[in-house]
Amino acid sequence: MILNIVFVAVIYFAYLFYFNYKIMPNLQEAKKVERKQQIVSIKKETPFPIVAIGYLLIGMGLIYCLLTHQVTSEMMILVCGATIVSLSMGMYYLLRYAR
Repeated sequence: MILNIVFVAVIYFAYLFYFNYKIMPNLQEAKKVERKQQIVSIKKETPFPIVAIGYLLIGMGLIYCLLTHQVTSEMMILVCGATIVSLSMGMYYLLRYAR
């Protein structure tokens, strides 16, 4: 196993040095392109809050799992934390959409 890792590392560094010293100097340098400043649209459109609804549905699903005792006692803290995070993210995106 360690021999494989060493072999792959040697091949990688050999290819890296070959590329940097043989191929890179032969490549053409790209010209600098001057770009015109683009006019940014003032019109602000916010899409339908599908992310907020998704987070809220996940949070409600986790609450349902907690209420129907589908969660073991070892996973209770993790599921409670995920529920809080999911519901708070859903509310955040929903309030952000409402502004």
